[in-house]
Amino acid sequence: MSRRSIAKNIYKNTLIEGEIRGNRKGFAFLARADGGEDLFIAPSRLGGAQHGDTVVCRRLYSEDVEVVKVLKRGIRDMVGTLKVYRNGSFVVPDDDAYYSDIRVQDLPQGALSGQKVVVDIVDYPKGANPEGKIRRILGKAGEKESEVLSCLYRFGFSDVFPQDVLEQAARLTMGEAEPDRMDLRGTLTITIDGDDARDFDDAISVSRTKGDGYELWVHIADVSHFVQEGSAIDEEAYRRATSVYFPRQAFPMLPEALSNHLCSLVPNEDRFCLSCRMRFTEHGERKDVLLTKSVIRSDYRMTYGKVQGILDGDEALCAEYRPLLKMLATAQDLARLLRRKRIDRGAIDFAAHETTVLFDGDKIEGVVPACLAESNAIIEDFMIAANEAVASTLQRAGYPCAYRVHDVPEEDKLRTLTAFAECFGLAPTDRYLNEKEICDFVRAAAETPYGDVISTVAIRCMQKAKYSPYNIGHYGLGSECYCHFTSPIRRYPDLMVHRLVKRYLAEHGARLAAEEVDAVNEALEGSCMHCSMQERAAEKAERDIVHYYEAVYMQEHLEEQFDAVVSGVTARMMFATLPNGIEGGILVEDMHDSFYYDPMRYRLVGQHSVYRIGDTVQVVVTDSDPKSRRIRFELVRKGPTLGDVAHMERRTSARRGQHGTYRTKDHKAPKRSKRRR
Repeated sequence: MSRRSIAKNIYKNTLIEGEIRGNRKGFAFLARADGGEDLFIAPSRLGGAQHGDTVVCRRLYSEDVEVVKVLKRGIRDMVGTLKVYRNGSFVVPDDDAYYSDIRVQDLPQGALSGQKVVVDIVDYPKGANPEGKIRRILGKAGEKESEVLSCLYRFGFSDVFPQDVLEQAARLTMGEAEPDRMDLRGTLTITIDGDDARDFDDAISVSRTKGDGYELWVHIADVSHFVQEGSAIDEEAYRRATSVYFPRQAFPMLPEALSNHLCSLVPNEDRFCLSCRMRFTEHGERKDVLLTKSVIRSDYRMTYGKVQGILDGDEALCAEYRPLLKMLATAQDLARLLRRKRIDRGAIDFAAHETTVLFDGDKIEGVVPACLAESNAIIEDFMIAANEAVASTLQRAGYPCAYRVHDVPEEDKLRTLTAFAECFGLAPTDRYLNEKEICDFVRAAAETPYGDVISTVAIRCMQKAKYSPYNIGHYGLGSECYCHFTSPIRRYPDLMVHRLVKRYLAEHGARLAAEEVDAVNEALEGSCMHCSMQERAAEKAERDIVHYYEAVYMQEHLEEQFDAVVSGVTARMMFATLPNGIEGGILVEDMHDSFYYDPMRYRLVGQHSVYRIGDTVQVVVTDSDPKSRRIRFELVRKGPTLGDVAHMERRTSARRGQHGTYRTKDHKAPKRSKRRR
């Protein structure tokens, strides 16, 4: 069947195009390209199609469909466990959605049954398993190192660079500064990063100006000076699109010759940068922006811990870093002004729930909630200010930009969030929350015992931020114009923005012709989509490996009892989070009562008790499986009775009536140092 014939029949609605979504049970669903409801495909109706394939299906007399043609294979390689049998060798995919094992003919030297491997799919024989070739052996299944690499490769990343990329990076040198680089080596400049950071791609200089204003320089490593568009390094960086950060390990977007050396703003070394100078009034209003190529020399390599100690008045640290005391005090004042203005304009400050895995050698020593101080917030505030300044400068000049955009929540999500807020007496009366009220709602919720879980639900109701050449603003930050400029070592969109800034500087801000802008935007559109997809993949990989470590850690705490907070409920499962941030599930069928799920109030209601998000319970750890990342609990202490809940709801309803819609207080939530805003 030709593509033209397929298109004609799709138009006539006799054929349906979509993507296969499979599972290990063998059947699949068709995710329709037209956005319609998913359709069931029985195993006998798949016609050789695999999970991830783009296919054309014919509707049957029932509501089911059958595959008539595979248009495009979706998955070309995967991670799995090698199984060697007498009648052949197979790779069992880690991805449960891929329902076929991969047959491998020629095993590489050293390949053994039970090893984790990366396999390239080379053929799809009709009526048989796909055939593949093992590209790399990762190690024995179940060992930490092989599990880490399996997670990395499963989401499309790698721990090694192609040889031509490494050779090209090794040939790069600093060279002489161009005449148009502003010499800022005499300006007091510092970097502030984590204790274990190795790549320093941003530095700051802060001072007071006449009239009690502020001058802030944000210096960003000039990666584009070394990475030429279309080079081998550039193509590999684009393929990855982002660095991936695992506990104890980072898998960079760029080779170490760049990320840890030429482009790292180490102290007492000349480094090329793109610098953004911003001047602010005493009230934090931005007055002007200057963008320039520069050469800097960082004076101090500071850590968040040291800066926080200085801000807290640690005498030893203050004596050691006396030349920085004035700058850091000024930085603190300016950051607080910028943060307050951002919140006042509607930025939403979600409390992110992240855990930190602690190691003692190769042993997992503990898992604790991530804790960030004001020193982290200062850098985040300054990077946000620079990102806004760069984006608005390019927009005003009529230049293209790879914007970081975040759309307003969808209406159905606002209804869901309102219903949830109503459970805690934090919803408006007789109407839904609107997008302008979510900021106040989250701040109000932070003052309640349910603040953390409410923030989690609110995050789930948000749209995903993404990259786009078309600016619609950044809802979460309350920003009309925003981009990513400040991390070109670890994010490809920042490198794209740097190249656009350099074009703006080279042409002295002269307005481009409309057709030029359209041509650049068309090219940017595909790049932005790719980078957004890679960002999602990196987030999934980072989350998955943390869940693996959490499951390994909790294996040592089986049968132990903990206090926990209910963090989610479904008809089948209740989820609870321990004080260290680890979440586990409790099967409703094991809760020794008959429950029904109340989706409007996010609760499980039984004959004798009821459980809502935010309730405190006691649990025992019954199972922890690193392979599936699954942790299971059982309840020890019963939840509140229906009478208790009715009493609490009467109190919250009365409080809501007394205070109008909901109460708000000034609140300063913890900040994330590496949030993907």
